[in-house]
Amino acid sequence: MLDHGYQSTPDMIVIGAFAGLRIGEIVKVAAADINWIMNTIRSIRKSGLDHIVRMPPAVQEVAH
Repeated sequence: MLDHGYQSTPDMIVIGAFAGLRIGEIVKVAAADINWIMNTIRSIRKSGLDHIVRMPPAVQEVAH
């Protein structure tokens, strides 16, 4: 997400706290990983496995 303008620490804290993503997962999220229709974020875990999480309203606000 850092590639897409979500560089502030407070934004990353909101995403981590409300979506349950770790910092390493947050920085790797690309625009293509955000599904606005399903309100989900796809991230890749350290193990290489896909991880899909819901995007609560607080995260949607930060991600827009």
